[in-house]
Amino acid sequence: MITVKYAVVLISVFLWIGFVCAISFIKAWLKFRAPGVSLAIGPGIGRLVFSSLNKIEWVFAIAIAANYFLERNFFKSNTLLVFVIPLLVLNIQSFWLLPELDARAELHI
Repeated sequence: MITVKYAVVLISVFLWIGFVCAISFIKAWLKFRAPGVSLAIGPGIGRLVFSSLNKIEWVFAIAIAANYFLERNFFKSNTLLVFVIPLLVLNIQSFWLLPELDARAELHI
């Protein structure tokens, strides 16, 4: 039997990657091909979906952090760097990129 040490982390990482890929690579460009979606409605849909995705990403990040911090040897391992890089990207996305894109979407709406 195979035992996974960080099961919550493994599940959260793959769900996080799945959400990002599905929304970024499928939903984002398909919404403008749907009948009745105009250039005024599309950015509004995008704002709503990417705002929701960002909140879900924070839930995954918190779940991963909680699981790591409950592990006693977390700070002694190399997994800290593996977690800090996506967390840094999530912070940049949340506090700089999404507000900028939101302001641009407001201009088109």
